[in-house]
Amino acid sequence: VPNGDSTLDECFICGGDGAVDGLCLEQGVNVNYTSMPLEFLWTNSMLQAFYYFTDVTIDGYDIDTLDYIGAFNGNTCVGARKWNTSECGSGICEVPAMGDAGNMDGSNPTEGYLATDDVPTFRIYDTSENLYYETVASEPIDPFTNLGVQQIDNLQNVIAGCTDSGACNYNENANVDDGSCLEFDCAGDCGGSVVDDACGVCGGDGSDDLGCGCFEP
Repeated sequence: VPNGDSTLDECFICGGDGAVDGLCLEQGVNVNYTSMPLEFLWTNSMLQAFYYFTDVTIDGYDIDTLDYIGAFNGNTCVGARKWNTSECGSGICEVPAMGDAGNMDGSNPTEGYLATDDVPTFRIYDTSENLYYETVASEPIDPFTNLGVQQIDNLQNVIAGCTDSGACNYNENANVDDGSCLEFDCAGDCGGSVVDDACGVCGGDGSDDLGCGCFEP
């Protein structure tokens, strides 16, 4: 409207009411009011790539059909979709990832999006819990190229912990090592600080060296 006072809200809807509990109502959705996560808003670009994931899980369980996957360049969302696999070919959905298309008509709505050879990261939004998860993929993510396509077996939430199977606090569910791995001390305590003395006595003070060597008077 010429000289009107309507503005775009944070969900990019003209005259909209903004986000509700951190969620933006998707345009065109009516009865069930399925919501788009506020952190997953993005703009289409002339430069696009697509990343297909066979399975997406949170703590080993398939995510829900109301959950979302977002592609990111740093903290900038460059693509997202709801993970309803019944709407995808062969039950395998893709996440679009948009590239920085540069200045167009004096503006660049895709500024900060992916450049060639940038590697996107992915996040999961759990709608029922209103939680965002960082993720790790089952294989290295290909760098962005226009019209690039990659198929990946699994995307799962980051589970930080000790990934060294030889450590006493090994976490078989962890997929990202957090530097917390520990060893048993000589007393059998995981992460303990008791050590053998010079005479091989666990927790000893060296007093067993009787002058001519350990245990030798």
